Amino acid sequence: MSKLEEYGLDNSNLSHYLLDKSRVKDNLSVIEDILNEESKYLNQLQVMKNNNKLNFGGKLSSEELNEVFPKICSDVDALLKIDDSNLPEFGYPSTFKPNKRNAIMLSIYTLTGMSILSHLPIISGHPLDSYHFCTMIAGITGLVGAAFMQSTLTGSSGYFQSPPEIQLKKDSRVNLISVAAHEYTHHIQARKDFLYGSGRIFNEGHARTIQKEISKIYAQREDNEAFMYRITDMSVGEFKSTYLWMCKKHKLSPNQNLLKTKSSRDGDEKSERLLTRAPSPHAIGNTIFSIGQAREGKEIYSRVLNGNFKFVC
Repeated sequence: MSKLEEYGLDNSNLSHYLLDKSRVKDNLSVIEDILNEESKYLNQLQVMKNNNKLNFGGKLSSEELNEVFPKICSDVDALLKIDDSNLPEFGYPSTFKPNKRNAIMLSIYTLTGMSILSHLPIISGHPLDSYHFCTMIAGITGLVGAAFMQSTLTGSSGYFQSPPEIQLKKDSRVNLISVAAHEYTHHIQARKDFLYGSGRIFNEGHARTIQKEISKIYAQREDNEAFMYRITDMSVGEFKSTYLWMCKKHKLSPNQNLLKTKSSRDGDEKSERLLTRAPSPHAIGNTIFSIGQAREGKEIYSRVLNGNFKFVC
């Protein structure tokens, strides 16, 4: 039995906790209340944003990131009651940064480039017949694919487990702090042997709700509601997605009034439900932990890591 299963944090148990027939109506009642409040707040934030009343701040330099990131991690540690903090490597993406991922990409570029060159008539000494032509096309396709993968890796934020490293996309100060809290939570999950495997719902839900709590802390600390905009926007879309899924699973009619507020997550979540017949792991996890917090308080985030709380049906 994996640690995720032992602690009841595997995908199967968490989905069952949410959809179990004996508690689904109670779960729906809680998420309806949460969705109602979050939607009202998002509407307010959208008005403020449209009127240029939210200050997201400028993008941080690498030097400024070096100052800010450890403080974010300390805030997450305090929330999760972590007293043996061990910061991972962190920074902005760089194609030339010496690490395993860039070494792999460089190897792909080099080998593919050599393959293309070796089939050029001027080098190979062979005419450009169908075999050599097809091989060159395959090589060029490989280069394009590698370039796309490289641009994806260097254009987004993420946590990489081996070796431990957090890559942060350059963004406004407000949004970067929020995302950094999310990715650092994955680092803590990895250190506790909870990362990935059968625990994607837990991983993303736990990180998403920690992201929200850290955003609240900074919004209050700096008297700046901009910290709440993106996380509230994402949460409303994810709550709606899970709410629709739960209602459909149990042949219940959703409250249409709760679905009116638009979110930037609506399109992605709709696609996810069409492709997988379920919301994203972020959406399901966010919903489960938000319901858990409504019942148990913020202590739930640290308790699940220590096995002191289980989502039991």
